[in-house]
Amino acid sequence: MKVSKEDIIGVLTAVEHWFEERDHTAERQKWSDDLAVIAERVGALHGAGGEIIEPSGVDRVPRLRVFWDRWQYPLEGLAVRQRVLEGEPRIMLDDNSATDNSIAIDPFQLQPGEAAQVGDAIATVLREASKAAPEPARPSVAAVAGNWELRVDFLQGSRVHRLEIEQRGPELAGHQRSTQFEGPVSGWLSGNRIQLSFTSRYEASTICYFFDGEVSDGGMSGTAALGAASDQNQGIVNRSQFGTGQWQASRV
Repeated sequence: MKVSKEDIIGVLTAVEHWFEERDHTAERQKWSDDLAVIAERVGALHGAGGEIIEPSGVDRVPRLRVFWDRWQYPLEGLAVRQRVLEGEPRIMLDDNSATDNSIAIDPFQLQPGEAAQVGDAIATVLREASKAAPEPARPSVAAVAGNWELRVDFLQGSRVHRLEIEQRGPELAGHQRSTQFEGPVSGWLSGNRIQLSFTSRYEASTICYFFDGEVSDGGMSGTAALGAASDQNQGIVNRSQFGTGQWQASRV
């Protein structure tokens, strides 16, 4: 438990710098200005923009949530992160904040002039992605409203869920229950392709199931991604951290 003289001086220097040298008001203004620059660059694209996430709790630095229309820019947050990381200059964005159509930016490490580079890089990636935008969703040819029994096969074992699905055009909603937990169902249908998601609170976390598959011969089947997310980190990384399994469903 011995503490070295170097450790003591390091802590003392940090405390003195925090209380005597840092201008917290000026720092906060710089962070806000940098985020505004990024939001302006991204917001020049139709269907994309940015919104400030004000600091709360132990967080002291505001962040920017950059978002986009998935139909116009068919990229998930992790894909945007990867593409700006592979660009020049290399830009590292937070992976835990990545969602299907957004990613958050922390300005704490930005040096003068770098905010514009970050905004331009994200705008460039989205602009390139728009060239591969999908055609409008095909009319739904399947009717999935009603009661279903869905089984997920894991690497070890399986779990059965009972679903009650309501269908309003391509949008799906409803409720699911299993012996372990229950919660809401949401999703959409395009042609015969279906996507469903389940969420449920468990011990201060949100259990997440994401189902991607097809409707065929009166049944449904595909691949499921499994994960758990905290209130602070609801991104793709956490929502799929437990890997994948196979699923199939039949009407009850």
